[in-house]
Amino acid sequence: MVLAKDKKLNPNQWEAYLIEFKFCEDTRPDPQLQKAKAQHSVLIINLNKQGYREVKLHVILVGAMGTIYKDYTDKPLADLNLDYHEIKNLTHKQRTFHQTCICTHKNKVCTAI
Repeated sequence: MVLAKDKKLNPNQWEAYLIEFKFCEDTRPDPQLQKAKAQHSVLIINLNKQGYREVKLHVILVGAMGTIYKDYTDKPLADLNLDYHEIKNLTHKQRTFHQTCICTHKNKVCTAI
């Protein structure tokens, strides 16, 4: 039990939001989404058994080369109550990061474009 201003809060008053940010193959995001759901399924079941009022899993997927998906990136961010401009700002920063990152591949340094 958690104390807040001298009140005991029972788990049936709690909401748990599990947020997973994952990179995935640019052309195949579904396997990573399924892995994330499977990875957290036992935790979600246990939290529900503990009496949590609500348990939600938000999986935010971004392609390995910076691909932003409407259903796998934008929608989960919107479900967390981010507005359109906040989502675009976040995804733009993420895409810029990928465009300027330097990766090592077979002892060669290359810049991802």
